[in-house]
Order: sequence, then structure tokens, then C-alpha cells
Amino acid sequence: MKNKEEIILKREDRLLSNEKSWRRARIGAVFLFVIFLIVILTLYGDDLISKDEKAKTFVAVVISCLFWIVIIDWLTLRIWHIDSINFYRKKISTKDNV
Repeated sequence: MKNKEEIILKREDRLLSNEKSWRRARIGAVFLFVIFLIVILTLYGDDLISKDEKAKTFVAVVISCLFWIVIIDWLTLRIWHIDSINFYRKKISTKDNV
């Protein structure tokens, strides 16, 4: 049982050491999502391409936006997991001090 706990602690420590990277990745994903939204708005108002090409491009950009939403949600869940580890460790350390 001790070995399993050590493996979990090692994994959590590795996750905690990359906390800033996960937060930066989420900010980058949000930024790219906003760029795709701007592209959607410009395509919607653009009259230079045909309606068929506009529909295909619009679908492709919407699918890309959905992809970035999934990535943002996954990164948010990872950050929540990191926060829960931090909370649990603080709770354990205050319990030991009391």
C-alpha cells in the first residue's frame, strides 16, 4: 500500500510543479478561441466569397471553436485538480499543526 501512495504523491508533485504552465496554456487556449471567434465574425460579414465557400469555411471555423472549448474545459479541470491537491495538502498540514 505504501508503494501506491508514493506513486500518487510523486504524480501529484509533478503536476504541482507544472501549475504555472497549465495556467498559461489555458490563457493561450482562450486567446486562440477569441481569435477564431473574430474569424467567424469577419466571415459572417464578408461578401467576397461565395455562399457555398462561406458555409464550408464557417463550419470549419465553428468546429475549430468547439475544439478550443474542449481544450479550455480540459485545462480548467486540470487546474481544478491542482487546486484540490493544494487544498487537501493545506488541510492536512493545518490538521497536523493543531
